[in-house]
Amino acid sequence: MEEYLLALQAAGVDSRFFHSEVANYQEEIGVNCEKLLRAADNLIIQRDILKKLAKKHNLTVCWEPKLLNAYG
Repeated sequence: MEEYLLALQAAGVDSRFFHSEVANYQEEIGVNCEKLLRAADNLIIQRDILKKLAKKHNLTVCWEPKLLNAYG
């Protein structure tokens, strides 16, 4: 996570917070509010950075949350 946050900062995307979600291996990253075009650019930058870091560490990134059932 630290590598990702440093990469965001280097790309000019300011993050407000990050925390783990309920399910394993799910994280939420909040970024500062921006004007519409800058916000759209930031989204693409975030996705690109995540894809590259995942590939670097032989991991997979998914933007859809894992649904929990009654059994966890």
